[in-house]
Amino acid sequence: MSLDSTELHRRHVPEPELVPILDALTCIIFFLMYTTTFMELTSVILPPSSTSLVSKTDQSKGIPVIPKLFIDVVDRTIVVKMKWSGSNPGSTTKKMDRAQPERYSRELQQIVETMVADFAAKFPEEKSLQVGVSERGTYQELISVMDGVTKSVPDVVLLSPDDVKNMNEEDNGS
Repeated sequence: MSLDSTELHRRHVPEPELVPILDALTCIIFFLMYTTTFMELTSVILPPSSTSLVSKTDQSKGIPVIPKLFIDVVDRTIVVKMKWSGSNPGSTTKKMDRAQPERYSRELQQIVETMVADFAAKFPEEKSLQVGVSERGTYQELISVMDGVTKSVPDVVLLSPDDVKNMNEEDNGS
C-alpha cells in the first residue's frame, strides 16, 4: 500500500515553532523582574511631618502680608509693581524702557533687587514672595527678575500670567 502525497498532507499536523515563543517568554520574565526591582528603588519614604499648634488668641502675627511682584510689558515699557496686604498694605511701582527683551537685563535686575530689598527691610519676617510675569515677558526677563528677588527673599512662588492680567484689571477698576 503506497501513501499518496495528498494523504500525507492531510495527516501532517503543523507543530508550533517553540523558539519564538520561548524568546517572548524570556523577554517578559526579564521585564517583570526589572520592573519589580525598580519599584523598590522608586518608593519614597517620607519622614513624619512636624506639626504646630495654632491658637486663636495669638494676635502677634496679625494679618498675613502676602507680597506679590508683578512684571508687565506695555508696548516698549516694563512695569514692575509690588503689592502687599496685611495690617500695613501698600504698593510700589517702577517703569523702565524695554531695550532688548531677549538679552539679560541688568537694569531690570537692579530695579527688582531694590524694590525687594526695601520690602524686606520693612517686613523682615517675610521669607516668601509671589512673582508673576505677563505673557509678553521673555524668559530672559524672568531670569533677570528671579536674580533680583533671590538676593533678599529665599522662597519664590511663580504666578501665572493671568494673575498679572487680573492685577491690571483691578488697578483699572474693572
